[in-house]
Amino acid sequence: MYGLRVAASVGQEDTRIAADGQGGAIVAWDEGCCGRTGIWAQRYGPVGPTPVQLSLVSAAAIDGHISLEWFGAAGGGLRATAYRRTESAGWLALTTVSADGTGHLRYEDRAVSPGQRYAYRLGYLEAGAEQFTAETWVDVPALGLALEGFRPNPSVGVPRVAFTLPEIGPGRLEVFDVAGREVFSQDMGSLATGAHQLALNGANLSPGIYVTRLTHEGRTLSARGVVTR
Repeated sequence: MYGLRVAASVGQEDTRIAADGQGGAIVAWDEGCCGRTGIWAQRYGPVGPTPVQLSLVSAAAIDGHISLEWFGAAGGGLRATAYRRTESAGWLALTTVSADGTGHLRYEDRAVSPGQRYAYRLGYLEAGAEQFTAETWVDVPALGLALEGFRPNPSVGVPRVAFTLPEIGPGRLEVFDVAGREVFSQDMGSLATGAHQLALNGANLSPGIYVTRLTHEGRTLSARGVVTR
């Protein structure tokens, strides 16, 4: 009759075993190989090893990034690897996350794109082998073209124009006075996807009402703004 394998590595030394008082046993050993240096332990119940209880608490897309949180019943000493995949690419190891004092593991992924969806899971060591949590999918909302106009509105001095670009592409920002004269113009083709605020430096705007026009990929938006003394 064969026993149960405790760990698959080759660096185990000074193994100890003790009863856990509940019909099982706790095995502890000193590990000194393959990046697993330290003292490791595994509890075996009457029917085998007790699995690590690691479950997802929350996953959400917030302000252009994805925030995830898991909880591990093993407590603050738990470490795991965060993995991500897309619908067209396989699993990619992102980073190592550690539980805080309450057993919660948190990770923020800021390398995501609007309009895309991503799957996440944690990989953790159990009985010498890597185990994985169930994957969870998160959708990142697509950005839309938006023009908020002057900030603040009314503005004193040089105003800023706030707008959002859904993608990189040809575009232009223009500002006109009430007589229809162009007082500011700048190409937007080199700006990245996302929210922007552009200061109208050099426009020399006198107090009055102005119309801002944003053109991008064939669409045009406009907004009114006021400059005061």
